[in-house]
Amino acid sequence: MLPIKKIYVDSRFKTADSASDTDFKVDLPGTFLMPENTAMYITDVTIPASWNTVDEKKNNEIYYMIEQQLPQALNNPQHQTTQWVNVIAHIGQGSSNLVTLASAMQAALNNNNLTGVGQFAVTASLLTNRIMINNTSALHLYTDYELSHDPFFSTYAPFCSINKMIQNDTSYEPSTTFQTGYVKLYPNRNLYIVSPNLGKFDTMSVSGERKILKKVPVNAGYNEMIYDQTILANDFIDCSRQLLGRLEFQLKDLYGNVMNLNGNYWSFSLLFAKIPEQQ
Repeated sequence: MLPIKKIYVDSRFKTADSASDTDFKVDLPGTFLMPENTAMYITDVTIPASWNTVDEKKNNEIYYMIEQQLPQALNNPQHQTTQWVNVIAHIGQGSSNLVTLASAMQAALNNNNLTGVGQFAVTASLLTNRIMINNTSALHLYTDYELSHDPFFSTYAPFCSINKMIQNDTSYEPSTTFQTGYVKLYPNRNLYIVSPNLGKFDTMSVSGERKILKKVPVNAGYNEMIYDQTILANDFIDCSRQLLGRLEFQLKDLYGNVMNLNGNYWSFSLLFAKIPEQQ
């Protein structure tokens, strides 16, 4: 006989030593030893879609070089007229649509404290879902591959580039104009409920995560609520002979990053049953 049938988990009841609402621990009012052949299902999932489109720990930086005009003066003995300067632009974090993202990128790019370079003009095309960057000075946005092989930027790793969102993945010659790829304003297609102390670690994502309890499809827009009550008979976690007392959970994206819900709570249920016999 099972010592308990269902546990309702809510991040509002996290312990004081929890890292955040998406990386937390909960203490049960007692300890429960689960018998042999116990299956655990995750259901009643509710998650607010309140993460940032641009996040300072993930994708808020533009890495680029720009051609700078040098003053013609005696302190320029080589008589150079231009030089290339590497710059990191920091975009303010928040939730964006295509137009507000273009505006935020323009503000970040123009906040470079450089003389001898033109002003950036960043515009959004709602027809193509792309962003155009223009400047009178030639520029080049580094791809992630170029960043990883550039001696100057190597000290800034790990990178928080916006490249995945704007699909900047192909190298090009410097130009006064740059057009992004199709902008991915909804980068999170699925979320992953993870636990380091539940189950047999017999699940795996393509990123290498081995502690996944459940994949949750993002079926809601921003500032809406994600619901998932799906239960499949063979989609269970084996928790036979496990002692349940303090439980640990994380909510992650595909790349293993802990999600930031901006202080919002989320919840789900743990449903226990006998492991179904194979037909």
